[in-house]
Amino acid sequence: MKDASRRMAVCGVGAALCVVLMVLGSALGVMTYVCPMLAGLVVGVVREEFGARDALTLWAAVALLGLLLVPELEMAALFAGLFGWYPAVRPQLERMPRWGRRAAKSAIFLGAVLLIYSGLIWLLGMDGLGLGSWREALLLLVLASPVFFFYDRALGQVGPALVPWLRRLLSRH
Repeated sequence: MKDASRRMAVCGVGAALCVVLMVLGSALGVMTYVCPMLAGLVVGVVREEFGARDALTLWAAVALLGLLLVPELEMAALFAGLFGWYPAVRPQLERMPRWGRRAAKSAIFLGAVLLIYSGLIWLLGMDGLGLGSWREALLLLVLASPVFFFYDRALGQVGPALVPWLRRLLSRH
C-alpha cells in the first residue's frame, strides 16, 4: 500500500508541476512550445519510475486540467495532443529498427501536429491563433520538426537522469 500512496503523491505533484509550468508559460508568450515539452519531461520521469500506465494517467489528468486552467489554448492542446502522451509511448518506439523508428516518430509528429492545428484552426480560425498566412504556418511546421527530434533525444537522456534525483527527493520525506 505504501507504493500506491507514493505513486499517487508523485503523480499529484507531477500534475501540479505540469499545470504550473503551462500557466506560467502562458504569461510569457514565447513559451508556447517550450512549456508543453517541459511538462512532457515530467511525464517521462513518471514513465521511467512507475511505468506507462501511471504516465498515461498523469497525461490524461494534466491534459484535462490544462484545457480547463491554462489560458493559452494552443499550449494546452500541444500538451494534450503530442508532448504529454509521447513520453509514455516512446520506449515502445525505441525497440523498432532505426529507420522504422525514425519513420514512426516522423509520422506521429506530423499526424499529431496536423490534427492539433486543424482542430485549433476550426475552433479559433487562423487569425485567432495568430499564425499569419498559410506560408508562415507551413514554415513553422518545417522548423518545428527538428525541435521535436531534439525533444525526443532529451527525453532519452534527461528523463532517465532525473529519476535518481526524484528517488532521493522522495526518500527524504
